[in-house]
Amino acid sequence: MAVRCSTDLTVVGGGLAGVCAAVAAAREGLQVALVGNRPVLGGNASSEIRVWTRGATGGGSRYGEEMGILGELKMENLYKNPDSNPYLWDAIILDFVAREKNIKLFLNTHVHSVDMAAPNTIAGLRAFQIGSELELAFDSPFFVDATGDGTVGFLAGAHYRMGRESRAEFGEAFAPLVADGASQGSTIFFHTKRLLQPVKYVAPGFAYSRDYVADLLNRGSRIVGPDMQGCDYWWFEFGGELDTIKDSETIAWELRRLVFGIWDYIKNSGEFPEAAYLTLDWIGSIPGKRGSRRLLGEHVLTQNDIMSQRQFSDAVCYGGWYLDYHPPGGIYSKEEPCEQIPVGLYHIPLRCLYSRNVHNLFMAGRDISTTYAAFASTRVMNTCALTGQAVGTATAVCLEKSKAPRELAQDEIEEIQQRLLLSDHYIPGVRNETADLALTAVVDGSSAKEFANVTAELTVSLEKPCFLVLPVMGNLCQVRLLVDCEAETELEYEIMLGDRREDYRPVKTVKHAVVPVSPGAKQWIDLKAGVTTENQSVFLRLGPDPRIRLWCSGEDLCPGVFLTPDFASRLVHYPCFQVDPGYPMYSPDNLRNGYNRPYGLPNMWVSRPMQQGTPEWVTLSFAEVSSVKEIRLYFDPNLDREIPSLRPERWAPFHRIYPQVKVPKELVKSYGIFAWVGGKWEQLAHAEENFQRLNVHRFSPVQTDRIRIEFYRTHGARCVRLFEVRVY
Repeated sequence: MAVRCSTDLTVVGGGLAGVCAAVAAAREGLQVALVGNRPVLGGNASSEIRVWTRGATGGGSRYGEEMGILGELKMENLYKNPDSNPYLWDAIILDFVAREKNIKLFLNTHVHSVDMAAPNTIAGLRAFQIGSELELAFDSPFFVDATGDGTVGFLAGAHYRMGRESRAEFGEAFAPLVADGASQGSTIFFHTKRLLQPVKYVAPGFAYSRDYVADLLNRGSRIVGPDMQGCDYWWFEFGGELDTIKDSETIAWELRRLVFGIWDYIKNSGEFPEAAYLTLDWIGSIPGKRGSRRLLGEHVLTQNDIMSQRQFSDAVCYGGWYLDYHPPGGIYSKEEPCEQIPVGLYHIPLRCLYSRNVHNLFMAGRDISTTYAAFASTRVMNTCALTGQAVGTATAVCLEKSKAPRELAQDEIEEIQQRLLLSDHYIPGVRNETADLALTAVVDGSSAKEFANVTAELTVSLEKPCFLVLPVMGNLCQVRLLVDCEAETELEYEIMLGDRREDYRPVKTVKHAVVPVSPGAKQWIDLKAGVTTENQSVFLRLGPDPRIRLWCSGEDLCPGVFLTPDFASRLVHYPCFQVDPGYPMYSPDNLRNGYNRPYGLPNMWVSRPMQQGTPEWVTLSFAEVSSVKEIRLYFDPNLDREIPSLRPERWAPFHRIYPQVKVPKELVKSYGIFAWVGGKWEQLAHAEENFQRLNVHRFSPVQTDRIRIEFYRTHGARCVRLFEVRVY
């Protein structure tokens, strides 16, 4: 007889999408069963497969780094596992789930059948747990399929797709002319280590020969080397022309033959003498899968939705990774290993996250409702995790309101969106509209950073053109830059504008001009602008002019202002500048504007540089005495830098990645929260070693008309940065 587990929600799939779905629902008060068929959590990000987590920032979107529940995991990993040990990453995810008392975790448990209460409603799932040999039965009103393969949906008869749609079906330019069953393949990674003595390697008999491997490497931009390992070999791909589910063992066997053959080529071909001291340290036990089933919802997200950044009223999360197409032939293809088309931040609607014909089934992760062409972007793990948090939260609203998922998209979407924002789950363009006392408070602060940078510490040449990105509050008459000039010249510049606040890319030129520059060091030059915007960034294209060097500071002293060679690069500088007119860009009043990350403007309070022994502070004053029992602080972890699960030191420059490798210096480390009670400040909370962006403090209700927050230390930045304060 099966051991029965009855809960409010059953989440199947232990990857990041499933973990975030389970944690989101548990924090909403639901009893959750989290069922995974592997011995560890994390899915493709786990130590079993070791794919690095990537998303919108990696795809080129400024300030797009995914936060929410995934952000908590990533920040904890930076603090506790700065060397990115994959086994410690596993432990951090496991501990994160174990701390949620409303989650019952079932590892090594494979769902093999579904019981239906009606043709369109799941009654329960049946599973087998390896090791214990237990037959398990899971009952709940709602289910989340986060399996990646759409296993639960398939067993329940949910409508789904595999392969590629034709170009004509959805009018997608990147779809093939004729529909087919092809997909993206799978990959097995391997890691090496260097020993003190030479290491012999004799390839197993099943490995492909060195000549076979050499022929493969001559097809397209496929590079191997002794210093490459792990995710360097993302192109090491096979199975896209097969059925990635039914043929999974065939695919895994072929990849193993290739792995051992490629290592034989590196060790014994004579091309890499420096590999003599290297040995294989780890090989993935199972392939990391890309393409599989896609379950169909009431909306199918398309390439056109993504490219046009279509705005959805029922948006519950976002994506921003490239449209990243890999040839189905993988390593055997003569095409380039991938083609990446940049996109901006785009909405993913709730209607893509529940089945159109199984009424109590949500989807999260790779199996959400998209075309193949759109899946090329949504498949990456950061985006998958956001879909998990969205459906975990939506399930709670379903149960509270006694409504089916499709009714939520019509009647309760604002409720879902506001709950998601509360938990630091970003939805571009949606702002805080909750019963937050801070929204109507009068906010004062100890100081506010001037919107100018005069800290000259290094110079950057204009030998090649650069773009200066500058947030503007209304009118911009003039920009002043600090430069060195070798000889008399005229600097050419263009004033450019974008068309979306969440994008940091220019789309049109509104002015072309030149400014004369005389020879000299550390001189201010005036660039006439004469433009008006509605609280978003202006872009100045400068140069090229090899006679000019721009002075910059060594760190980001004015958030939202940066100099970049192009908008695909993560390498930025922080120019010395002044503007006319000046703006209160970093006013404490920003803490109550409803946004907690850059959206057109920086949307943060920035103090002046901290003085030792003197805290910076903000005070929120309410119109009347109110009962306060919860305060939320949203700090700045530098949302313009990737925070991957693995530390990519070796391949970062090649892939133009500049990730966080430790707790961001911008983050506040130590602070205290106080309430004005009985004519004095009473401490409500204190943090001495903060490493999270979102900090939630709950306490017994206090009657007060003022809240004060004092900031004592950061993790290294000169100024305090804070996006939002919420008071409930």
